Amino acid sequence: MKIVEILNEKQIAFIKECLPDFDLDKILQNGELNDDFAEALEDYYQLKAFDNAYNITQKGKMAESIIDKFVDLNIW
Repeated sequence: MKIVEILNEKQIAFIKECLPDFDLDKILQNGELNDDFAEALEDYYQLKAFDNAYNITQKGKMAESIIDKFVDLNIW
């Protein structure tokens, strides 16, 4: 399964913009999530997804939706 078959265009655009060091074709390998990508996405969510008042930002919501998708599919 390829990442483009799982995520929508906005989620893919988020990865390209906020986590540009990852090759979309290598995020999922043999049905398993790349550990470095998973860690980077989790770090992004925990460290950059909220504003100063601890409200989740639009990019934070996008990161959360990607995490939720992987969890729902038992990939994460």
